[in-house]
Amino acid sequence: MIKALGYHTFAKIIVVLAAYLLHFSLGKILTVEEYGIIGTIITFCNFYYMFLTNGVRQGISKMISSNEYRNHEALHKGMIVQVIFSFALAALNYFLAPFFADAFGDPAFTGYIRGLSILIPLTAIYFAYTGGLNGYKLFLLESIVVMVYPMLRLSSIPIALLMSWDKPHGVIIGFSLASLLSALLASYFLYRSKKYRQDTEETKKTVNYKRIIEISVEFIIFFAAITMVLNMDTFFLQYLCKDTELTGLYTGVHTFSLVPYYLLSAFYLVILPYITENYSKGDMKKIRQIISQNFNIIILFLLPIVLLISLTSSDLLACFYDSQYYIAGPSLSILCFGTFLLSVFAMVNVILNGINSKRISNVLSLIIVVLDIILLFLFIPKFDLVGAALATTISSGIGCILGIYYMIKKIGNPFSIHSLKKGILLIIIFCILSKLVFVVYTPTNLILLMLVYAALAVLYLLCMIVFKVFNLKSLLKK
Repeated sequence: MIKALGYHTFAKIIVVLAAYLLHFSLGKILTVEEYGIIGTIITFCNFYYMFLTNGVRQGISKMISSNEYRNHEALHKGMIVQVIFSFALAALNYFLAPFFADAFGDPAFTGYIRGLSILIPLTAIYFAYTGGLNGYKLFLLESIVVMVYPMLRLSSIPIALLMSWDKPHGVIIGFSLASLLSALLASYFLYRSKKYRQDTEETKKTVNYKRIIEISVEFIIFFAAITMVLNMDTFFLQYLCKDTELTGLYTGVHTFSLVPYYLLSAFYLVILPYITENYSKGDMKKIRQIISQNFNIIILFLLPIVLLISLTSSDLLACFYDSQYYIAGPSLSILCFGTFLLSVFAMVNVILNGINSKRISNVLSLIIVVLDIILLFLFIPKFDLVGAALATTISSGIGCILGIYYMIKKIGNPFSIHSLKKGILLIIIFCILSKLVFVVYTPTNLILLMLVYAALAVLYLLCMIVFKVFNLKSLLKK
């Protein structure tokens, strides 16, 4: 499992770098208003992906990894369900585009939103094939596809420049091209793999469409909730304030707040097949061990990244974009914590689904969505950018606490504070040192900022090795 986690973590680092290269370039070639349009369009994409990324995709993965069903049949029927659903979603998007544009106070949004109707089915097929790779535990091949996809999305930059009269449409065309090529690559890897070709199905259960839909809906419900909480702040900001420039600033905030979400997704992509497999064997001790290992890595390696972003938010936005974005720093300081908590909530929900605690997962998902909507309506009119960030963070935090409580209730306590004492102390020292560095020295451009980040990261890792917070040789061997 550690090797698979290594593949996916490396892939997610590439995803993060490609995403920020994309946003850095778009931030330079687009005005703040145009960037606000792209931010709204990307948020729209994310809303549709909540039905496509972790619905049928995770359903296919769960059915294959459980080793109970005819895997080829699960893949092919799951793909049919995904295609039908994505075309229905694309048609709905096309016809409702004028309504959405009117709600955002800009008729120009109609054409951009309708452009997504081509992107939706192409991306749906790509996601379904990665579910097949995940279910067969072809993590290396899945990681390659995951890395290639965001790099192909960079094609939207030259296309946008070529379409200088309508750059947002150029971005949508680039995204569509990336989805098409990534789907072809994923299908090639899957159908050519030994595990797929040598899979025997005679003694396994047959697959019916009802079962595929049931499993898919289980995942859609809680991932839909996560995606809504992750993106509703941008929507509500545009809807309540009707200020594209303000939405452009928040798009920059939202972009950097996604770092923990990108990285933590590597964990729940890998953990699901192992949780499902061990639960079917009744090995709860192994499940607790898997959860403990993953959470220790999250706290020691990912939490410091979140803290560093929070402590240096204004400098980060100003260096990455320009000085106009400096004022959005406080909202990023808050939102990066909210996204981190929401990512942990996503992982806990994957675990709950893996042990068939679907009802708890669904109830918790509903709670955080309703709470987030209420808080957005209350906070945005009073605090605009900061209000949107606060609403996301509070609702995510409550969901995270409740999710962990019910997980412990179901499987027992997998956490050991004693094993993390040195690590937590080191993280506190790291935060104090980072704050002092940025008080004494303020980087004036992105390269200098990255060098300071790199120096702090190297120092932190060296301290972890020196004080034996983790066993480096054992980790590298795994």
